[in-house]
Amino acid sequence: MAATVDLDLFWQLSSADDKVRSNAAVVLTEALQKVQAEHNVTHVNAKSADSDSDELNPDGDLCDDLVYTIKRLVRGLASSREGARHGFSLALTLALRTFPVMRAKPVFALILELLQVKAESKQEEKECGFGRLFGCMALFQSGRLQFSKEESARAESESSCEQVLCWKVMEELLRLMKSKSFMAEAATHSLILIMKAVPKELFRKHFAPFLRSQWKGTAMSDMGPEMLDLMLNTDMRCVDTCPSYVQPRNIKQLVEPLKFSTSAHPRIHHVWESLIFVLTREESKGDCLFPDFSADARRKPL
Repeated sequence: MAATVDLDLFWQLSSADDKVRSNAAVVLTEALQKVQAEHNVTHVNAKSADSDSDELNPDGDLCDDLVYTIKRLVRGLASSREGARHGFSLALTLALRTFPVMRAKPVFALILELLQVKAESKQEEKECGFGRLFGCMALFQSGRLQFSKEESARAESESSCEQVLCWKVMEELLRLMKSKSFMAEAATHSLILIMKAVPKELFRKHFAPFLRSQWKGTAMSDMGPEMLDLMLNTDMRCVDTCPSYVQPRNIKQLVEPLKFSTSAHPRIHHVWESLIFVLTREESKGDCLFPDFSADARRKPL
């Protein structure tokens, strides 16, 4: 590692102070910009790298400092030290935004590789799981999972989107959602944020059928609040009317998944936000279901 980047910045990224973390992320990014600019002057790219490659720097387009930094930031996502996850994910997000020469697919592959559970330790499993979650959100918040008009048109003409990075990230979030109960709500909320950014027609054609396969054949009474939350948000993107399962007459079947949402106490589980939005979104048309749903819920308490 060259001495051009102050290594103390990585310690500052772990600070419990928001301002210290944010400043460290900005200073680190600015330092890397200078080093990368110098590298661009001397480096000649002899060939174009395979866009499907999982290698982070196959043609040497990235300076050594940037490669080192990305790997250290990814490893830092698994740290439970003070504000480390927030600081390292912020710095990773800024790096992904700032250096378009760095492709997102190899960064995602690096997240999966470096944050593998290598020992039978519940603590390591927890730290790596949350690290992967923060890594997925860094990719999303950097804008790297968004579809351009050209990409969207190309994807719509394909029979499958399984090779698209956004799809792969959503698969990983689904795995995290199902793996541990303490990670389920955060992984589901992240998944919902990402799927809302997928172009609507593309979502309806490819992503919605894939998501619906996750709860196909599952009785509502056997669902957890996270699966209900995911189902509500999937249906909201695909239909303009309120799904039949949240009509007041069907309130009984919502009892079980909503009952388990109390595990989030004293917070309000995100599923309630989604449910209330569904029940009130037709209010402007004079067709708000919330009063009827609320009245039924009081007569037949959840």
